[in-house]
Amino acid sequence: MFPEARALITHGGWGTVGRALLHGLPMLVIPLFGDQPLNAVLVEGAGLGRHLPLSKATPDTIRAELRTLLADDAMRDRARRAAAEIRQLKEERAAAIALERLVATHRARLTRESRGEPGVQPAVSHAA
Repeated sequence: MFPEARALITHGGWGTVGRALLHGLPMLVIPLFGDQPLNAVLVEGAGLGRHLPLSKATPDTIRAELRTLLADDAMRDRARRAAAEIRQLKEERAAAIALERLVATHRARLTRESRGEPGVQPAVSHAA
């Protein structure tokens, strides 16, 4: 459902907000309890959505807020940029994890190579 959506109406739970961010969707957040009111304020403060208090949520106000959200090109662009930044961070983190695993797997050999111990051939040839 997220890839096909143009916006998201949510109660503002962190899981749903996170998924919307990953997909670059502007949000209309109608918080109920817990972390949701804070998440709504954060989303609106970042320019990634609008906060509609539950006490003001009626079919008419929801419809009006959604129309405003869908017409806001700048908000949609910010949401897309946020998604791109999140994807980049995920890729960088995945690369760091892969490098950490590689080093951990080959730590003993790399240590022996760096000491120049006899009989240990470098894993990568540096010949030009």
